[in-house]
Amino acid sequence: MTLKLAGWTVASHLLFGNICFAFIVSFALRARNLTSPGPLFNQRTRLLIPAFALTLLTLVLGGYTSGSGASYHCPGWPLCPDTFPGMQIQSTLKAINFSHRIAAGSATIVTLWALFKLWRRQSLHRGLIIALGLLFLVEVTLGAAAALTFVPVPLSGLHTLTAALIVGFFAAALTPAAPQSAVPVEAA
Repeated sequence: MTLKLAGWTVASHLLFGNICFAFIVSFALRARNLTSPGPLFNQRTRLLIPAFALTLLTLVLGGYTSGSGASYHCPGWPLCPDTFPGMQIQSTLKAINFSHRIAAGSATIVTLWALFKLWRRQSLHRGLIIALGLLFLVEVTLGAAAALTFVPVPLSGLHTLTAALIVGFFAAALTPAAPQSAVPVEAA
């Protein structure tokens, strides 16, 4: 980070900024009636909420990794050097970086599993499933490239932008249809 912000500052800004973005996406979809019908808690959302929660955790840990300078303390991928066996963490920065990778791996596995289940059940638009799955694969590739090239700023920015797109697509997948009023809008 060029501004030398504390890790928790970067993490909290990323989290709350992306949550605001998710609300904006959700409100825009509801206003345009571009949502899928059904209640908020259904089979689709029960699969996606754990994946979304893990994604937000990954986002927070990624922000903390970047803000704390831990990005530079784990130059390999997918594991840090000296990770297993006998992992010798000489500083907490290596553990912070590795925790982001564990969360990212978990979020990717849970999300791809949920998308596979939704694909088979045909309970979510196929284009949305494909886009979210591809975005996760792009995000993992960008994360690996960032780790192997010591996080150049443009690559780090693209990694953060892709994470925001993932949050937006999750918001689209989780947004229920707006309740229909008894009186048409034109008559009111």
